[in-house]
Amino acid sequence: MTERIPEEQAQELSDFIAKKCIEMELEPEQILDGLARVLLGVTNDLGAGGFDLDIEGFGKCSVELET
Repeated sequence: MTERIPEEQAQELSDFIAKKCIEMELEPEQILDGLARVLLGVTNDLGAGGFDLDIEGFGKCSVELET
């Protein structure tokens, strides 16, 4: 897997997404639903079978596509 993006870029992306969610007046559950759908879609579009992210001391995220 390619190196993770720098923290600065991750924060900029997070800020952009948060701003868009506010503009769209999304509720917390809608934000999580939307982000999950985007992760699944991008994972599929990139031809990856799945994706795992583990940030020690913070949390984990896993995307697994059904075949």
